[in-house]
Amino acid sequence: MSDAHGVPLDVDALEGWLTDRVEVTPPLTASQISGGRSNLTYRVADADGRTFVVRRPPLGDLLPGAHDMSREARVMSALADSAVPVPEVIGYEGDESIIGGTFYVMRHVDGLILRTTEDGASIDEAARATATRSLASTMAELHRIDPYEIGLVKPGRGDNYLARQLHVWKRQMDAQKGRELPVADAVHDRLTAAIPEQPATAIVHGDYRLDNVILDPDGTVAAVLDWELWTAGDPLADLAITLVYWGDDSVPDALIGRPTGHPGYGTGAEFVRAYVDAGGIDVPDDVLPYYMAFATWRLAAILEGVYQRNRAGAYGDADDGWRMFEEKVTDLFDMASGYADEAGI
Repeated sequence: MSDAHGVPLDVDALEGWLTDRVEVTPPLTASQISGGRSNLTYRVADADGRTFVVRRPPLGDLLPGAHDMSREARVMSALADSAVPVPEVIGYEGDESIIGGTFYVMRHVDGLILRTTEDGASIDEAARATATRSLASTMAELHRIDPYEIGLVKPGRGDNYLARQLHVWKRQMDAQKGRELPVADAVHDRLTAAIPEQPATAIVHGDYRLDNVILDPDGTVAAVLDWELWTAGDPLADLAITLVYWGDDSVPDALIGRPTGHPGYGTGAEFVRAYVDAGGIDVPDDVLPYYMAFATWRLAAILEGVYQRNRAGAYGDADDGWRMFEEKVTDLFDMASGYADEAGI
């Protein structure tokens, strides 16, 4: 059992599992990767320096359908030969008895992950501009892939994305309810009553942002990570989810980080132009406020779930940064209400 600074990983059990699939040289060592606040992620190395990443769900009782490791492994495997760079998936394991939960393993990809405001300043302005263009063009490539054609979902399953998401995240919040959030309920009802027509059906990453990709030193995207929230659906919603994290200080920095808030990355509007120029779908100005309201509300709903799970001890004792969520999540719901006002709904 390796001390992974929070929730230990049974490296002896993992060693046997890996040996059946790839070349490894014992002993293995593991360290828990911080940053993600949903699933548990570990960097694993063998004695010869081969490195892997293990992803598994948090501890405790999980909501039905949440933290499905097979979904992440499946989408990355499906994209392996596409223009969207993803890590090589070694395999998925559904037997919880091996390490105490389902899991999958992928090859570790070397590069930079820019998670914090300080990280965003660590590359020069030319690399920052490249990162923005590469992030936008990679998203455009993703949205051009037909999820039905590559067999990820059955025809029609990507329809009504906004209605499905609003229902799912409201249900998740209600199932983990630990406090009253009247603004959250009110904005949900406003969004549900004014859903725009879905312009296309694409693979939606669901959490596409700078700190969920690995960059080469020049700023080019080397791999897209954290596919937990992917589905087939509305590409404009995916774009708005990225914009919630972008640029200025409108979203509380301490909550989600602001690596793009430095000269060189450009504004959210410039990211949208780069996305469209790279072949992404058109983004009508009159519908963007609705999508921003949706994306902000959804982020707040997700983080409220993370907050409540942390309170219940589902992530061990890795850190106590989650405590800030008590106030910051309500700030996000207030922001979503402001976007809804702007959208006139």
